[in-house]
Amino acid sequence: MAQSYFEESVRKDPDLALGYAGLAESYMPYSGQLTPDQAYRLAKTASQKALQLDNSIGEVHYALAILSWRFEWDFKTAEREFDEALALSPSYSCAHEDHALYLSSLGRRSEALEELAKIGRLDPAPAR
Repeated sequence: MAQSYFEESVRKDPDLALGYAGLAESYMPYSGQLTPDQAYRLAKTASQKALQLDNSIGEVHYALAILSWRFEWDFKTAEREFDEALALSPSYSCAHEDHALYLSSLGRRSEALEELAKIGRLDPAPAR
């Protein structure tokens, strides 16, 4: 559903970098409508277009971090893109969450736990 809205937004405004960033992210859940290879190519193309239009959007760098990590196995680039995403959008909890998963996958447990703690501070659970 979100994908169609982002597609419509970039059709209406082809210079909307945030629309391309959202489109890139919308391809990544791998809902089964696309093969992983198709999802990767579409997300990569949308990310590159967003980056070309405005490289100061954290969500673009987040998408590139995910693509670098999960598809390209380029951990150095993934690390750099996560760092850039979080520097540009420090309250973006999705980036913190995936950064924690990334760090955990590399065996960097204490850093992963720090990321999870940041999420708790950004989006605390309601009191029960």
